[in-house]
Amino acid sequence: MKLPVPRGPVSAAAIAALGRAPHDLDPAIADGFDGAETAWLTDEDLQLTLFVLYELAYRGWDGVDDAWEWQPGLIRLRTVAEDRFEAALRSLAAPHHDAAPADLSAASMARTLVAMTEQNDGPSLSKYLRGRASLPQFREFAAHRSLYHLREADPHTFGIPRLPEGARKTTRSSRSTTGPAMCPSSAPRRNAESPSWKPGRICGRAGSDVAARSVRR
Repeated sequence: MKLPVPRGPVSAAAIAALGRAPHDLDPAIADGFDGAETAWLTDEDLQLTLFVLYELAYRGWDGVDDAWEWQPGLIRLRTVAEDRFEAALRSLAAPHHDAAPADLSAASMARTLVAMTEQNDGPSLSKYLRGRASLPQFREFAAHRSLYHLREADPHTFGIPRLPEGARKTTRSSRSTTGPAMCPSSAPRRNAESPSWKPGRICGRAGSDVAARSVRR
């Protein structure tokens, strides 16, 4: 993948540095992040900087030395960007700090999260795309989503080894009951409810899709 066009002074400095052999970065580069804390969630310079630096841990960039991934100066810059982004997220979530239910369980937490999201009175992206978006807007949305789907599960793979053992067992259990793996167990019940349901066709297609995605990755 080719390096993107910079969106500000910090991403410009980072992208320019990646075009050369690995070397120490000037710590002052991070001073280019400015603006109020709440703006860091949408600051394109900060977000693109994080995207560019994180990509070094995935597929990398065309023409960029892989040794950049662990270059200390680059990690220092990434840490500054992460700290600012995390601070903005914590500020955004602060009003919900005491929202965790007293009887903490999977069901109660799910209800709490649903209640929190229902309080959002912002515009619906899906409704806008369905009824009002222009073709160029829809294409732009699809382009951004395509990048997301390229590595949809990759961050989870990084995180699983850091989970406590109990959470890891739950993760493995949930993964084993989703996608193609759940088809055989669910087929008899669904087939009884709907005689026209074709489990073989659906499961086969799901398995083929998973295999195709694995090959592409």
